[in-house]
Amino acid sequence: LRCATGQVAERAQAIRDETGDLLEPIELALNFLQVSVDEPDDVSIVRQLMPSSTDRELRRLATVLTGPAHSAVERIRLYHEELGISFFTLHMSQHTTWATLERIAAGVR
Repeated sequence: LRCATGQVAERAQAIRDETGDLLEPIELALNFLQVSVDEPDDVSIVRQLMPSSTDRELRRLATVLTGPAHSAVERIRLYHEELGISFFTLHMSQHTTWATLERIAAGVR
């Protein structure tokens, strides 16, 4: 949770280094705890987990998707293509619509 976006690559590589000699390769997953595409200022979900952090710090977390849907798609693609993360889960904030999640899913396909 406390990992900034730039640190995801380091963490993914560390996991791969530790598990590189397994017979079967592992699959990495990332859980977006806050999807605030429709209301970028909403950080209510991660605020509950890190109440003393500023809104700016919360929006910089790797587990927070803010901004327009195309930015969310780009970030998911980056994590998949460059870091080898295979699975993603997205948790909707109360301001995120199903239509937004559908746009993100369609963009990632």
